[in-house]
Amino acid sequence: SPGSGAGGGGGSGPNELTPGPPEEVVVWSPEVEVCLFHAMLGHKPVGVNWHFHMICIRDKFSQNIGRQISSKVIWDHLSTMYDIQALHESEILPFPNSEKNFILPEEIIQEHINLLINAYQMPNKLGPGFFLSLGLIPNTGRDRLLYIKNH
Repeated sequence: SPGSGAGGGGGSGPNELTPGPPEEVVVWSPEVEVCLFHAMLGHKPVGVNWHFHMICIRDKFSQNIGRQISSKVIWDHLSTMYDIQALHESEILPFPNSEKNFILPEEIIQEHINLLINAYQMPNKLGPGFFLSLGLIPNTGRDRLLYIKNH
C-alpha cells in the first residue's frame, strides 16, 4: 500500500519510509466517471503535453465533484480503462523529433582551447573578471586555472 514502510515491521526506524497523506478514496460510480469524462473534454492525457493536460483534467474533475483529487488517483483509474503506455506510443508528434548524435564542431572546440591557452599564458594581464566570465578562477599560486563547478 502507498506510504507503507520498506522494512515490513511496524517500527519507525531510520530505514522506514515516512507515510504520506492518506490516499483519497473515490467511488467510481457512473456519475463520477461522467464528471471525469467531462473534465477530459479537450484534454488528452497522452502525447507531448500530457502533464499539462492532466493538470487541467485534475482541476476540472476536482471542481466537478467538489473536492481535491490527486492526479495519481485519476491516472490509476484511467489505467484500469485504457492502456496508457500504448496510447502514448501511438501519439503522433506535431513536430519532427528524430534522435541524432550531436558533435560539437571542431572550430568551436579549437576556439575555446585557444582562448584557454592564451588565458593560461597570461593570467596576470587579463584580470579576474575575464576568468570568472569563463567559469574559471586564476590560481596564480600554482600557475594554473581551476574550473568552478556550479552544476
